[in-house]
Amino acid sequence: MGRIASLSPSRSQQIAAVKAFHALGLQAAVSHTALLALVKRARRSQSYIYKAKLFAQQYPSWADVRRKLLRPGVPVPTTSQLQFIVHSSNKDQIRLLKQAHKENWSVMRLHFAVSRRKDPYRTGGRTPRLPASQDDLLFRLNNLAGQWLLWHSRLAESLSDDSQKIAFNPSKISKEIQTQMDAVTRSMQRLRQAVDAALTAPTSDSSKAKKSPSRTRRA
Repeated sequence: MGRIASLSPSRSQQIAAVKAFHALGLQAAVSHTALLALVKRARRSQSYIYKAKLFAQQYPSWADVRRKLLRPGVPVPTTSQLQFIVHSSNKDQIRLLKQAHKENWSVMRLHFAVSRRKDPYRTGGRTPRLPASQDDLLFRLNNLAGQWLLWHSRLAESLSDDSQKIAFNPSKISKEIQTQMDAVTRSMQRLRQAVDAALTAPTSDSSKAKKSPSRTRRA
């Protein structure tokens, strides 16, 4: 994903894109039915239309957008940026846009800054539900560890295989982060082994049944 400062549409084109995003939001705000109809008509995801709706609710008119957000000295946001900052206050939106422009943030870096401000442990999506049982907990741990190990394995393969180009320079990853990633991988391997052992171990009831076979009654 490209850096924010490397995007080069003219200011008027950027403003037109913001205006179109706002107009979609105004239409979606009419009703839930209107929102769903826009998903098909505009060929956008429901999440995109919903965030446009939130943007329009925060700025009820285009004049509000021009006066409060598109001020002199504030970088014009892209629609990708708007989707991430729409939950923030006007003051925070301006601060984030200025910082993103000044420090040449990628869109994902902006997403991280917004998410971290809302909840440092939240990475997006729904809040994970608590496990319903011990087996449910073990199953979830197994899946989470497996996801990390698969992702780390694919990353290692892409870095060692010249035919699999990745969109960033891996040498820019600090040694500290590389060391911590390797440590997490080793921990995940041990965690998955422990979980696998727990899931394949005989239950306490079956163990008791094996140790204490039922006695036959004497006649």
